[in-house]
Amino acid sequence: MEAEARYQERIDVKLTKAKTGDAKAAWDVAELFSNAPGTLRDLVKARKWYEKAAGAGVVKAQVKLARMYERGEGGTRNIERAIKWYRLAVRSGNNAEAAFRLGQIYFNGSGILQDQAKAFELYRLAAKNGHPVAQYLVANMYETGWGVEPDMVTAYAWYKLAAEKEDRIKAFNKNFDVTAALKRLSALISPSAVKQAGKKARALIPSQ
Repeated sequence: MEAEARYQERIDVKLTKAKTGDAKAAWDVAELFSNAPGTLRDLVKARKWYEKAAGAGVVKAQVKLARMYERGEGGTRNIERAIKWYRLAVRSGNNAEAAFRLGQIYFNGSGILQDQAKAFELYRLAAKNGHPVAQYLVANMYETGWGVEPDMVTAYAWYKLAAEKEDRIKAFNKNFDVTAALKRLSALISPSAVKQAGKKARALIPSQ
């Protein structure tokens, strides 16, 4: 009880500031409600304050809000609003997670017309911004020809890059096996192409 009382005090302090229109405080309040212990956790209030922060241009709040609309957390599921906020986060912040999630919606046709080419564009944007699962999916789409012309060398290059964070990819989907994909492609392309792909992998993300 004492811990919850202290936590409530933290909420109250942030609420006072958030009610003045402080976007950072609005984000903090949303996070506090979202992650609160026991009965203090309130996803309805969390969504309300994520929306205020998102409307004030806080990109990470836009992503969180979109995810809540997509899942129906803290209120009714609304895929159109999820898409709206993901798109805004992609446009305003080039956000990798938003691009990835929006790519998932297009790839699966969740509440929107399925568009694998659009999904590929979004996955590639997320991948170039360091999203490991998106890197795996871009590689897989180059390998299979979903949404893009097949290119085994480029597929290998993206798998090679994704392999650096294979644990995160496995945590997302245990069936996403980067090691097996690299082994599979290395049997299909020449040793010189494998070498070429290795060099290409280092150039896929400018910061690397």
